[in-house]
Amino acid sequence: MTAHIKTLIRNLNIVFGCPDGCELCYARNSCGYYHTSGENPQPVFHERKLELMRTSEPTNFLLNGMSDLAYWKQPWRSKVFG
Repeated sequence: MTAHIKTLIRNLNIVFGCPDGCELCYARNSCGYYHTSGENPQPVFHERKLELMRTSEPTNFLLNGMSDLAYWKQPWRSKVFG
């Protein structure tokens, strides 16, 4: 039995933005679409999205497609991984 990857992992971007400005960064190129402005935007934590992690069944989440974990503030990490 095979399963499509989208049925196994939910994409949930809780933090948007990264000050690095890497030239080939996927997130940097998508920031305008996701309402993060500026060339090197500072990370923004969207706490309301934590509610989406409350599921009745075990779920795998991709949490960091639009930011760099190195720039997450410690309170953000505690809330997400708590």
